[in-house]
Amino acid sequence: MAELTREDFSAALAEIYTSLLDYAAKQLPDPSLTQDAVHDAIVYAYQNWNSDRCDLPAIQGWILNILQNRIRFLTRQYFQESKEIIHLHELPLCPWISSEDQLVQKERLQKLNAAFKAMDHRYARVVYLHYFRSMPFREIASVMDANLNTILTWHTKGKAFLLRWLKKTE
Repeated sequence: MAELTREDFSAALAEIYTSLLDYAAKQLPDPSLTQDAVHDAIVYAYQNWNSDRCDLPAIQGWILNILQNRIRFLTRQYFQESKEIIHLHELPLCPWISSEDQLVQKERLQKLNAAFKAMDHRYARVVYLHYFRSMPFREIASVMDANLNTILTWHTKGKAFLLRWLKKTE
């Protein structure tokens, strides 16, 4: 197998660059972090690349893995620095559902927003990070600088609060 050159690396990157930007934009809590995450991933990949990676899909997969790790780091850092919960009505709606269903979905997100604002901010952050950012509890504990058992307790209390709130508002 022939070794790939730096030009091959650049070609592999050019094919997936816009996809990396789109992926990062959907994953990160703050759109301003998107360019930073992709740039950092590319720089790291370029600096640590070796010519043993013999095919373009392997290079592209490797860059995506680096980006995923960078997104995880930036998300953790963002939520450590920010006490604010992202407004749920800003979450993207499912594009394949009808416009009527999208209205129902928007109303549900508005109800959830009201519940999150009324809830203790620690409970809200745990519930948000777990369900809307797909973070495991151990990672949430790391982000919030809290014990895992504390995070699990806040999660339980947050879910109970949400259930009571949603029943009360129906």
